[in-house]
Amino acid sequence: MENLKPLEKDFVEFHVKMGRAYGMSDLLMTIFGLLYIEPGDMAMEDIAKKTGYSLATISHATKTLETAGVILRKSKPGTRKVFFYMDKNLLRMNIAKLRSIQQTQIKPAKLFIPAMIEKYKNKARDADSKEKLKLIESYLNQMLEFEKLLQDWIRDLEKLSVKY
Repeated sequence: MENLKPLEKDFVEFHVKMGRAYGMSDLLMTIFGLLYIEPGDMAMEDIAKKTGYSLATISHATKTLETAGVILRKSKPGTRKVFFYMDKNLLRMNIAKLRSIQQTQIKPAKLFIPAMIEKYKNKARDADSKEKLKLIESYLNQMLEFEKLLQDWIRDLEKLSVKY
């Protein structure tokens, strides 16, 4: 990170420290901080130069961030370079994450768990099976409550995000 300006370096280091608290890799958080503070898009080669990581390492890490919906890959006419951009509206980013939770966790639970409960409610005869069925019912109820909270959070974040 010797190629970063002092402000860039401090901002990136802040994100690296924050990321460590959540078990995130230094590399992912370095790219996160660097792309957030960059007003426009940034070529993969420039990310590699500024961070000191190899192109292959940056390529792998950016795929992870891209898959997570944190950054966007861009191409530009007349060049074969790969560019990345990050939305600077953290509220919008978090709305997208919350919607992803709805689609990947809550929606499948609402779809499959009630049928599972129905299938086994008359078959659970011993205490162990009954307890496990209760836990599954509790799981579903918690998911439904969580969904209500998510909907409220999304609504509130959408109201706030228009400010930024």
